[in-house]
Amino acid sequence: MDPLPHAAIVFLIILGVAIAVAISYGIWSLIHGRDPEDSLEPTQDQAVYMREVRLRNHDWMAQTYGYRYERGVPAQGLAYQSSGRSSKGSYV
Repeated sequence: MDPLPHAAIVFLIILGVAIAVAISYGIWSLIHGRDPEDSLEPTQDQAVYMREVRLRNHDWMAQTYGYRYERGVPAQGLAYQSSGRSSKGSYV
């Protein structure tokens, strides 16, 4: 039986080290657990900023496409009307 070539031995060593690192990380994460601050929920500051950006973009789109509105005032302009006979409607 022929011995393994050197490239195969190096590959197996690298594969073994990768598996050892994965197992070590798994054990470490079980011991230390998750930090509650690593949550996927945005912070209050981030949520406020995202709202400001959305409103700014909404203002920009309204100005670009000629739709006039003021914040805090009910929107007037495009309204969706259903035809009643089918699921299709139209914008007026």
